[in-house]
Amino acid sequence: MLRPVTLDDVDAMHGVFGDAQVVRYLSGVPSDLEGTRRRVEYQLAHQAEHGFSVWAAVLLATGETIGGAGLHLLEGGPEVEVGWRFARAHWGRGYATEAGRAALGFGFEALGLDRIVAVTHTENRASIRVMEKLGMRYEGSVFAYGKESVKYSVAARDSSTVQER
Repeated sequence: MLRPVTLDDVDAMHGVFGDAQVVRYLSGVPSDLEGTRRRVEYQLAHQAEHGFSVWAAVLLATGETIGGAGLHLLEGGPEVEVGWRFARAHWGRGYATEAGRAALGFGFEALGLDRIVAVTHTENRASIRVMEKLGMRYEGSVFAYGKESVKYSVAARDSSTVQER
């Protein structure tokens, strides 16, 4: 389940942002607890201002927050990006694809977006596979978040393929 983050998620999200392996393709630098709190506060502010954000990903069976996924403005906008990040113990279980699909559906159906993008470090094969599973198409190389990256996108008119994969 995806839901907006709260300050109660800081400790759980620190399991994500404080792990060097998880953030190697994000910031590259693990956060301390205060840095994780600032990230959560940023997500809260983004949600309040735009009506969407990267939300907490919660296991329905246990209620455990295992990471986050959702939509945010790519480097401040105007493009909207879908993204995901999960605690390492939960990698390889399809959560990123499931959460990415839900976030894209929200973006197209609830927000009425025409197009959503995703970027990742050129070496992040796992996220590239998720983008492809979501029906996103390769657009090319870009410099994003201070790194050489690849960019993928999907248009609303093609969003029915997102649900079929």
